[in-house]
This record gives sequence, C-alpha cells and structure tokens, in this order.
Amino acid sequence: MKKAVFLDRDGVINRVLVEKGPRETPTKPEELELLPGIPEALARLKTAGHLLVVVTNQPNIAKGKCSREDYSAIEKRLIELVGEGVLDAVYVCFHHPDPNQVVEMELLGDCDCRKPKPGLILLAAKQHDIDLQQSWLVGDSETDIAAGLAAGIPTNQLILIGSGSTIGVATSSLLEAAIHITGE
Repeated sequence: MKKAVFLDRDGVINRVLVEKGPRETPTKPEELELLPGIPEALARLKTAGHLLVVVTNQPNIAKGKCSREDYSAIEKRLIELVGEGVLDAVYVCFHHPDPNQVVEMELLGDCDCRKPKPGLILLAAKQHDIDLQQSWLVGDSETDIAAGLAAGIPTNQLILIGSGSTIGVATSSLLEAAIHITGE
C-alpha cells in the first residue's frame, strides 16, 4: 500500500480571496495564486515518496458563482502552476447543503464527499491503494481535520495550517508541514 499526503486546496496550496469576503475561493483561473513555498513543499513530499492528493470542497458551481468551464480552467491552472504530474489526484466535492445558497439544484445535498465527512479521502484511498495509517492530511480548517480523523488518519498526522485546532499539529504553511512530515 502507498502513503499519501491529502491536501486541501484553498488556504493550503493557493491563496483565499479575502477581498471577496471571508474564505472565498477563486472563481476564475487568473485569480488562482500559489502561496509562498508551494513548489518546494510539494517537491519535498514527492521526494519522500508520498502520493499528493488534493481533497477540496468547491461549492461555487452550486452557488452560481462559477461555471463548470471556469472550474475546469481553475484546475488546469493549478496543474500548470505546480507542474504536470506533481499532484497525483484531485478529488472535488461540488455539493452544498444549504438550499438558500444553492442555484444549481442538482448540487444541493448533504453528500458523503463534502468535508467534514471523509468520502473524498476514502474514495482516493480505495482507488489509489493508500494506507491511511501511513498517510497525512494538511488543511486550513477544522472541517479538514475532522474529515481526516473520520477517515482514520492518525491524530498526530493531521496538520492544520494556522492555529486554533486542539487536534493534530499546527503549522504556518505547507512548506513547514512538509518539513515536519519528512523530518527534515
């Protein structure tokens, strides 16, 4: 079985758009900007033999803030910025549970893939033969940490970028997390 690092996207790999409101995510490819140290962090993790798997909630299509074409272009830009083949997989939940915020009604729902539920992580583990006991999760919110915990990733292998979590390890960036994970 393989070991992996599960990565949230917004706030871990790329900047959130605070000028658009709290925790807003890019809605156009030109808004996607990597955080400092991302190429080095991803390279460290890859060199250490980890699969890199993005697990991200992206409800902007459901909310009518972003088209499917824009989302595809954003994901393509992410791959361009980090480098082809660096990320082993990207798993996305497009659903949103609040009917007052959803415009695309087929994406309304309390699904198993929306973090804090572990569906995306469990699906990735099954499809890529990943040993969750040997894997890590790096996120920037309690919902990320909760998803990792629910999937069975050991508590000491859950990393929160920022502060405030009483579970796992707190770091200031993905680069600091990568150094912690690789022991360098």
